[in-house]
Amino acid sequence: MTTTVAPLDGAAARPVAVPLEGAAPAPRHPQGTGSTLELHIKGVGKRYGGDRWGPRDLSLTLGPGVLGLLGPSGAGKSTLMRILATIPTPTVGQVLWNGTDIARSPNALRPVLGYLPQDFGVYPHLNAGEFLAYLAAIKGLDGKTARRR
Repeated sequence: MTTTVAPLDGAAARPVAVPLEGAAPAPRHPQGTGSTLELHIKGVGKRYGGDRWGPRDLSLTLGPGVLGLLGPSGAGKSTLMRILATIPTPTVGQVLWNGTDIARSPNALRPVLGYLPQDFGVYPHLNAGEFLAYLAAIKGLDGKTARRR
């Protein structure tokens, strides 16, 4: 893993990715090509109106393994995770999953993506079965496949 984060020098705090000991062995590419999985985050930033930024100019190259994302409240950790989960697109920069821009082709990443935020909204009007069907649809599963799983 390569980590590049600009110095803080009075700027807003930034999240820092830290490899964790005891990481699982590197998984292979799901298509069986033998290549390892890579996530490239290049100069990513998310602006929230005016001059208020979440992550700003964040660049990382990540491979397989276990990773911890550390930073103070407001550093942009949750925003970065949401960008990686293809929920919002970054204001600037690019995220590549095995060479594919996930903002342009989010379905390249979604079949292998698992994301559970600390706080997530549920829809109180849905029962458990309806909520599972909703999640299956988000993952791109057709109704028959979702029911079988």
